[in-house]
Amino acid sequence: GNLGSKVNNTVAIISEGGSGDASTMPNATTSNQGAIIPFTTAQSNENGGKEAEDSNDQEMETDSQPMAGRKRHASGLGNLGNTCFMNSTLQCLIHTEPLLQYFLSGEYEADLNKDNPLGTGGELASEFAKLIREMWGIPIKRYGVVSTTSLSAVYPRQFKQCVGRHAEQFMGYDQHDSQEFATYLLDALHEDTNRVTKKPYIEKPEQGKDEPDDVAANKAWELHLKREDSRVLENFMGQVKSRLECCEANCDRVSTTFDPFMYLSVPIPGESDRQLKVTFVPLKPNEKPRNFDLTVPKTAAMGKVFSLLNDELIELGARSDPIPLHDFVAVDVWSHEIFSWYQLDSDIDRIRESDKTFIFELDPQHDITEESKKRSDEPDEVETSLSKVSERNRVNLDVETLTRLNKHDNWQGEIENYVKVSHTVYILFNEKRGTVEDRLQFYNKLKTFLDQCQKEVEDHESSPKTAVVEDDAEMKDEGGDDDDGDSDEKPSANAGEIQGLIDRTDASPTFANVKTKRDVEILGFCANKIRQLILKLINDKKNKYNEGITIQVSMRKHKTAYSSSTKLATPIALRIPSTMTVYGLRKELAKRLSRSLQSDLKERANNSAESAEASEEKIRPMNGDHSFGSPELSIMRQVPLSFDRKDGSNYGGTRSTYNSKQLGMLEKTHDGEGIMADPNDDAEMAYVADILGPLGNVTLEWP
Repeated sequence: GNLGSKVNNTVAIISEGGSGDASTMPNATTSNQGAIIPFTTAQSNENGGKEAEDSNDQEMETDSQPMAGRKRHASGLGNLGNTCFMNSTLQCLIHTEPLLQYFLSGEYEADLNKDNPLGTGGELASEFAKLIREMWGIPIKRYGVVSTTSLSAVYPRQFKQCVGRHAEQFMGYDQHDSQEFATYLLDALHEDTNRVTKKPYIEKPEQGKDEPDDVAANKAWELHLKREDSRVLENFMGQVKSRLECCEANCDRVSTTFDPFMYLSVPIPGESDRQLKVTFVPLKPNEKPRNFDLTVPKTAAMGKVFSLLNDELIELGARSDPIPLHDFVAVDVWSHEIFSWYQLDSDIDRIRESDKTFIFELDPQHDITEESKKRSDEPDEVETSLSKVSERNRVNLDVETLTRLNKHDNWQGEIENYVKVSHTVYILFNEKRGTVEDRLQFYNKLKTFLDQCQKEVEDHESSPKTAVVEDDAEMKDEGGDDDDGDSDEKPSANAGEIQGLIDRTDASPTFANVKTKRDVEILGFCANKIRQLILKLINDKKNKYNEGITIQVSMRKHKTAYSSSTKLATPIALRIPSTMTVYGLRKELAKRLSRSLQSDLKERANNSAESAEASEEKIRPMNGDHSFGSPELSIMRQVPLSFDRKDGSNYGGTRSTYNSKQLGMLEKTHDGEGIMADPNDDAEMAYVADILGPLGNVTLEWP
């Protein structure tokens, strides 16, 4: 038929998880999916619409006679085990008016195709009709007995048994997919009532190059009707335009066909999204945190959340330009501490409804990177002193020995022969166990020991007895006479043991087995390698965090002998450069926590008169004397800091897994009175990045 001659009735079985790519607008095209075009077998003419209307009126009048006594509303369906999947599908189909009239009126009997091998011999269609009549309270004849029902619920046992006989996958009373059942049922009803008894072979036509869509669609539909023609087809089937292009180079082949379809899977509106509650903490301390309720796809990553947050901030006027996504960090806060860190590609499905998700704005990555790069240019006293030292003047090894020691870093194993405790070497070359300070301490011991050994070698070589032995050796090399065949030959100083080295080694608590000049030379070679290793580690350490690190800062009232520690407020996330020192961190926290610290100052000022006098003595630098910095910085200089490494590695040679370690010069037991952090103290000048590492935790031990 022609487009627009009759609009077919359709029913939608909605299920989760599907997706439809086809457009529902006529003539709209997509890749592999296209326009959905309704068709009917009725021919259109000038009076076609009126004739169809009159025909429908007559049909309704005819149908109304045997159904005059039916109930106004159908009965419900009772579950037979886990058959809600079947009942929901049946209710959708039974309440589709054209299908209801077709089976309720008995008109389907004239179309039953009992010889169709693809159907059920008309059995399922008949049981479907009986179920409809039973639901609508119309008498039915079953097992030779005419019966009717007035119950509010009908149990479709006979229909369920019929389905199980012809579709084994639906036997029993287990749960199944509604869409899968609807697909089977509509297909079975179509085949049971298919008016085509013998299906001819037909090739699928392709649309011509300049052929209009409606002409090509009608041609394909007419060919389809030669094999399939039923009332189910008229009401539930349409066409989809499929266009395929060859992706090979220099190939312009395009295939366009119009294919019949009966089902489209579409997502349920809103079911693919979720509401995510987040708290945004801005970078500027004078801006208050904001709560947002974002609608996010369930399959989205955290980067999508950041993009949606940017849109909200711009819409509210809080930002004029979007914040770069890498300048956000999202965390899960539990018990006043950051429990989880989310990356840009982290899936949001790991976030539970009960989680408290905070999104912090960080210092711009570009600024942090530029500041961190300055550290590589900073002079390092240890690096400078080591760069000027060389052990080459001690080393006079042959090429074969040098090759052996250099190959696969065999020198690291060689040095084990010269230490009394092998565990020392394990710490020396294990990056996770030893520190640069440990290696430097060992190197200094080795260098001092080698200086002493070198002096022993020089004293031995300069002794008269050694000189005579060397002269005799030279005469032998030049072919001189040797009349004294019984004379004792003494080994040269290079190959023989030196008593001074043996004595020196026995007295050393660290080194062993140094007996000859060759041993000294090998140990000197190893010392030079250790020096190079330390220089490399120092350089790597300076450049390790060129992009800065992100840390968390939490607060707690520090534990005393009579009380346990109490966590205070929500933690904050900071991105800091690798050049930031502990004292620099205090200055940054004084700025970031300025509103809270100012509240603390006001609270102190509002104390009782007697307490205020005592308190005024303590906080005078905070309120007036800016030689100690801003009032906020003065407070921060009196607060002890502690730290924990996120990665569980060591700093300073001891584990910090269970107890926080002191950060800076103030001890955790410090009560905040009198002592203030000195920016020139070594502990305050230490780099925070080296101590904490990425995602480490700094705790303010609030007095």
